Amino acid sequence: MYEIGLDGSSDGSSSNARRGNRGGRVAPTNAEVFDFESCEIVSETALRHALMTRSSVALDYIADVVPDLATHAEVCSHVINTLPRAPDAITFLTEIKRRCLIKNVYTHSIFMQTAFLHGSVRVRVKDSTEKGAKQAAHIAFVKQLCERVLAGVETPGKTPVQHPIEQSCPTAFI
Repeated sequence: MYEIGLDGSSDGSSSNARRGNRGGRVAPTNAEVFDFESCEIVSETALRHALMTRSSVALDYIADVVPDLATHAEVCSHVINTLPRAPDAITFLTEIKRRCLIKNVYTHSIFMQTAFLHGSVRVRVKDSTEKGAKQAAHIAFVKQLCERVLAGVETPGKTPVQHPIEQSCPTAFI
């Protein structure tokens, strides 16, 4: 039987109890205040925030990142896995994987409908391995999504969230 109190010390104050933030770094969770200019690498958090806010600073980050997506399959996979966390922006997202037993070819398809883009984003990739098809589909999907956001094919009436600097100083980025 376990004792609760001074001797048992099960209130979480013991030295070996796990604390929430082990590394000391706190990931920025608010997309409106994310600093895209200081982010120089391809990051899942930065790319997801940029796709959701679509401010001018975020669009600059997306434009810088698009050529490097081919070498960052893991980041693309993380972006796709975290997109459903924004149900107000992503209305439909599904992945379909198939295998042709005769030709031994794997097909990976991704379909997404967003509230801020007109039409859907669709990708279908074939490869000889399941992992290769999935990675290629994730890269192609994120690249196509970024290119559509950069092209400005947005749904009429849906405006992106502005960066706080742009709200206070709208002529700063002209």
